[in-house]
Amino acid sequence: MSKEAPRELLELLVQVRDGLSQCVSAINRYLQSHVPPEVQEALEIEDVERKFPRELAGQVTFSVTEDHIIVKPRGYLGTDTFAKIASIVRDQLGGEYVSAGKDSHFIVPRRR
Repeated sequence: MSKEAPRELLELLVQVRDGLSQCVSAINRYLQSHVPPEVQEALEIEDVERKFPRELAGQVTFSVTEDHIIVKPRGYLGTDTFAKIASIVRDQLGGEYVSAGKDSHFIVPRRR
């Protein structure tokens, strides 16, 4: 077996992996837009809590409604901590910030 064969094989495997990744993304997009909400698995409060490192989780409370997981600051977070929490909520959980003065909080949809 020549030294080129493993390199060619690796390049082929990378192409297959990338192609499969694109297929999975397309399937996920299709399912998100076509699967009725009652069939989708609901996100649980524990799923959201697991996304937060211990030092951040201690600065917020978690509660659940039928449609959302609510992440509420226990107090003033400061710029850096707020940015870290906002990043987790938006980028990893598909949620958003709700500005409401002292009642401001983050919401994460239970069904995506």
